Amino acid sequence: MVVTVQDTTPPTISLESNTLSLVAGQSFTAPTPTVTDNANGEPTVTITGDDFDTSVGGEYTVTYTVRDASENSATVTLVVTVESDTTPPTIGLDRAIGTIVVGGTFTEPTITVTDNIDPNPTITSQGVEIDTSTSGRYTIIYTATDASQNSASATYTLNIISANSFVTTWRTTTDGESITIPTHSESTYNYTVDWGDGTSRFHK
Repeated sequence: MVVTVQDTTPPTISLESNTLSLVAGQSFTAPTPTVTDNANGEPTVTITGDDFDTSVGGEYTVTYTVRDASENSATVTLVVTVESDTTPPTIGLDRAIGTIVVGGTFTEPTITVTDNIDPNPTITSQGVEIDTSTSGRYTIIYTATDASQNSASATYTLNIISANSFVTTWRTTTDGESITIPTHSESTYNYTVDWGDGTSRFHK
């Protein structure tokens, strides 16, 4: 007589914790489960749902399945909560104001962008089209947007002056000091005052 003993007892599988919290952008490594089985041999463990995008906030379920040589199986789940990124990038320009004469060449400012998570935020610009053949004041707004749609902006002002324009530079040394720029009483002037701190004022 041949007696066949069939294993019908599933293995057991557990995690140290069934929940896990991450900050958006933090890397995820599936924790190792604890597995036991009543028979000899090494049960096989498969993991599904662990390929989620950690840069996107939300709740994700990772499923562990253990299967022994007799095809008995058991599962355990891990719920991963990714906290959304709410920190905007930082954006800076190497200069906030530029001046060229009519017909000159406009060179965009150098833009520096950093983000706490996204290594490559998207940079866009908006503003009127710059016509270097026409004098005037032009404003460009540069905006950096990260993967979580947080954004920050920086403004650049370009002054295009006519060929007969002039630039005069004065240095103040005391608070409240007054400076008078001599002009022709019968002429009309459009001018920009650059305060030297990244701000300016346009006068007509």
